[in-house]
Order: sequence, then structure tokens, then C-alpha cells
Amino acid sequence: MGDSDTVLIRNASLEARVSLLGAELTRLANERVGNVLWEPDGLYWNQCSPILFPVIGRSRNGRQRIGDRLFPMPDHGFASFSRFEVVARDEDSCTLVLKDSSKTRKYYPFPFSLELRYALHGESLQCLAGISNPGSSPLPGSFGFHPGFKWPLVTKTPKSDYDLIFEEDRWLDCHRVIDGALAADVDRIQLVDHRLALSDELFTQSALVALSCRSSTIHYQERSSGTQVSISRYGLPHLAIWTRPSARFICVEPWHGHTRPVGFEGNLRDSPGSFLIEPGETRSFSMTLAIHCP
Repeated sequence: MGDSDTVLIRNASLEARVSLLGAELTRLANERVGNVLWEPDGLYWNQCSPILFPVIGRSRNGRQRIGDRLFPMPDHGFASFSRFEVVARDEDSCTLVLKDSSKTRKYYPFPFSLELRYALHGESLQCLAGISNPGSSPLPGSFGFHPGFKWPLVTKTPKSDYDLIFEEDRWLDCHRVIDGALAADVDRIQLVDHRLALSDELFTQSALVALSCRSSTIHYQERSSGTQVSISRYGLPHLAIWTRPSARFICVEPWHGHTRPVGFEGNLRDSPGSFLIEPGETRSFSMTLAIHCP
């Protein structure tokens, strides 16, 4: 993509870049650490911070039951490969919108408006999402952010020197994803001083999905220097943590909704964790990313 396909915003502390394709945040950098986001490659993962809508995860047989029909549904929905329109921008913020069209109705037969606003405030980036229902019937769906961060974050530090810090949790009750579906079994992971020590071994089975994480802010921290990225969430009660073993990224993903449970074959509006937006209403979600350098 050329520069005309991205929006650059900056302030005295940070620089961010947002792609019109998927309204995806592709760069978040300061002078001391540089870009903290994963830089896509074809070997491990070719994205860096996709938007997940109107589903999260993999639909059964690549199809989603909506009403009395089955519709094709890509993994994590279609927002990530849809082109958004820039409706507002200035030096330190931008707003992009995706509305329903003949293309989206192939997957999702509803009128909707999905708005993403990215705004820099000091050393943080606020990512605001609003989903509006201009139709005459309830709008079902799920929404999630999927930021991937460099791991290691600081050059030449080992991956074993990194933690996730959960301010309000002493353990995480995590589900695994089996063949694209959420397993019922719960794996309780004890935290040491609110810290989860990161390792490839945590993810050899699959992502970790926590449906009851209490912490509104999670810190991704390099232990030796204290350099960290903080991920704060609002309106997004579910959390996934994911990488591919031996890859050099870690994803910390605030969601409202999650991939379908094992055995679930029901309608989208009945999918566990999903939401319904009434006609004329808007549902809002936010994620704030902050870079801290001691």
C-alpha cells in the first residue's frame, strides 16, 4: 500500500499510521522504542492489528446461520479486508467509517455503520469504535481489537524477559480453541504478583481466551528495563492472548464476543458473548494503548 492508502497522525510524543484497508492500525511509535507493533510477514502472520467484526473466530464450516439462512463468513468477519472511508482527520486524530453495501450483505444481511476513531493524547493512543444500527430489526454481532506487539519489544532482550501484568487478577481462567471452537474445559493459570510470564510453551496448544478477566488494563512489560505497553479496554469483557510458537509477536486482544463454543450450531443472535444493537442505537467500545519508557 502506498501513502495514499494510509493516514498518518502524530503529536509531540507518538506517531501512528492507520490503513484504509480494514481501518487497521499499522504503526505506533515513539522516539525511544520505535514502532511497538508487529510488522507483518508471510511466514508467521500477515497482519498487525486487525478489526474483528461482525464475528470473532472461525464460523462452523465457514458459514454463519443468520435467521433461517446460512451465509459465508470469513474468519473474524469481513471488516479487516473492507475499505473504510476517511470522514475526519487532523494532525493527531482520524475517523474512518465502513457502511453496509452489496459486498457486506453477501456475508451479513443488515444495514450498519462501523466507525473507528484514532486519537493521540500525550503518550497514549485512544481507539474508539462505534457500531450503529440504522435498520428496523436488532443487529447481532461481536467486535474485537486484535493488536499484535513485537516480542521482544526492546532490541536484543530475550523473549523470556517479558510479562503481562494484570492489575486486578490473581489468576486467569482460560479456555483453549480447538479446531476453531472454544473448548468448555477451563485451565486456571496462577499469576505471580499479578504477572503472567510469557513463553512460547503457553501457546503450543492454542490461544488463551479469558472470559472473566477483571483487569481493565493489562501491561505488556520488559522486566529488566520496565519498558511497557499498556492496553486498556472499555465495553470489551473478553480477552485473548495469542502468538504462534517461535514467532516474534504477542497479541493481547480485547473482545466483546468470542469464537463459537464447541458444539454450538445456533443462530448468530444467540451466539454466546455476542451483542444485539436495537434499531436506532449505537454500541461503543474502546481500547487505549500507551507506551511507557522509564
